[in-house]
Amino acid sequence: MLADMSQSETSDEALFEDFRKGSESAFESLVQRYERPLVFFLTRTTNNHALSEDVFQETFIKVFEKRE
Repeated sequence: MLADMSQSETSDEALFEDFRKGSESAFESLVQRYERPLVFFLTRTTNNHALSEDVFQETFIKVFEKRE
C-alpha cells in the first residue's frame, strides 16, 4: 500500500493496516503525524509538558505492543 503513495498522503487507516502487517515505517509515520497535536492537547489538558510527552510515549508503546 505505502509503495503507491507517499506516507504524508497515505490515510491513517492505510498506515495502521500496514503497521499491523509489520511495517515499522508506517508506525513511525503515525507517531510523527500525531505527536505534535496530541502532546499539545495533553499539555493544555494537564498543564505539564513533560507529563504530556510521557503519556504520549506510553500510549504509542502500548499501541506498538498490541498491534496484532
